[in-house]
Amino acid sequence: MMEKLLDACRFVVKERKCEDVEINILEYEYRAVRFGGNRITQNMLMREAKVNVTAHAGKRKGTASADGISRDTLLTALRKAEEVARNVPEDPEYTPPYEGEVIRGEVKEMKIPSEEEIAEALGKIITKAEREKVSAAGILERGRINMVVANSRGVEVFHSFEKNSLSLTLERDGVTGYAHGWGKDDPEELFERAYEKIKISGKISEIEPGKYTVIFEPLAFSDILPFFLFSLDRREMDEGRSGLSGFLGKRVAPEMFTLKSNPSTFNLPPFDEEGVPLMERKWIEKGILREAMVTRYWAKKKRIPFTGRYRHCEVEEGEEEMEEIIGKTERGILVTRLWYIRWVDVRKMSITGMTRDGTFLIEDGEIKGRVKEMRFNDSVLSILSSISGVGRKGERCWHGWIPVFTPPVKTELSFSSTTRF
Repeated sequence: MMEKLLDACRFVVKERKCEDVEINILEYEYRAVRFGGNRITQNMLMREAKVNVTAHAGKRKGTASADGISRDTLLTALRKAEEVARNVPEDPEYTPPYEGEVIRGEVKEMKIPSEEEIAEALGKIITKAEREKVSAAGILERGRINMVVANSRGVEVFHSFEKNSLSLTLERDGVTGYAHGWGKDDPEELFERAYEKIKISGKISEIEPGKYTVIFEPLAFSDILPFFLFSLDRREMDEGRSGLSGFLGKRVAPEMFTLKSNPSTFNLPPFDEEGVPLMERKWIEKGILREAMVTRYWAKKKRIPFTGRYRHCEVEEGEEEMEEIIGKTERGILVTRLWYIRWVDVRKMSITGMTRDGTFLIEDGEIKGRVKEMRFNDSVLSILSSISGVGRKGERCWHGWIPVFTPPVKTELSFSSTTRF
């Protein structure tokens, strides 16, 4: 299939009437199965190809999208992109297509699981759910994604990677527990992780708003980090439009915390949407903000190296087990999942969101019981600077916007109110 995608790119390059052209193709083939109430409710086999064509005419650019890689479809998208490029104003920050060193990825033959194989995997969860008298719901997705980036300056890069995730919510008497796996996670082990939260039952207490010591499970902390990554733009920092302005080379977290990006951790493409190579980069090294993302335009203007655009990150593992971190906590909150996280003030990097599916009170180094879910309002920088513990065992999470690898993290978080549930 990869050769067909490359042929599609070459066809667009050959048929262009404009000066330059860029092509991005994402081709998906995967099985998605939803389940709820301990039964399979939907079974889909997804096959699609998403195409973006960008035409360059002088210092003008136009982009058109298409579904599919038939020659008629590609030609229609190309002509639309060229028409747009002819009619838009010149871009004062125009950058031509990338040309230079490239890193090609891997091409893997990945088998799409059969309905029987999917049913067997989910059957293990449903059997356990019925035995424990809980209701199981979620979605399992397994398959592959092919990505190709090419342009008329000679760039042709490609990569194949797996789409393999399972999300699971268990519910009994209004009490829920959640677990999410990305990769070749064992469905039965995932069930146990969600069920652990259900087993801590009893009276749900309500705590007062305020600043608390918090231990984030990996899934919960993985939803905080994208807000930091999206603030890591060198131009915005230089122009004073980022919450990280003025922090380059300075401490933003304790020495135990290192944040980096490496596509190989997730088997993602080693290039960005322009074909620019992506290598391992340490954004925060032992608490010091070392690097920021630099576009090709800003690199040329400021005469600094460009980095490419990274859409994944990882926290280096610490040395403590989760049980040790909890055991050293006199009083705090264990947060297992977050949702509805939104910006409050981008320049201050302040965010708001809510806990869900299991939030627990810790006292004297032990989990004492479940508390009512809460809303938080805090700054990402405050959360990072308050870190006092980094766990040993990390998890790959692709639950929200971007892939994140992180262990449990102990820090401080400001809660503003309880929720209605």
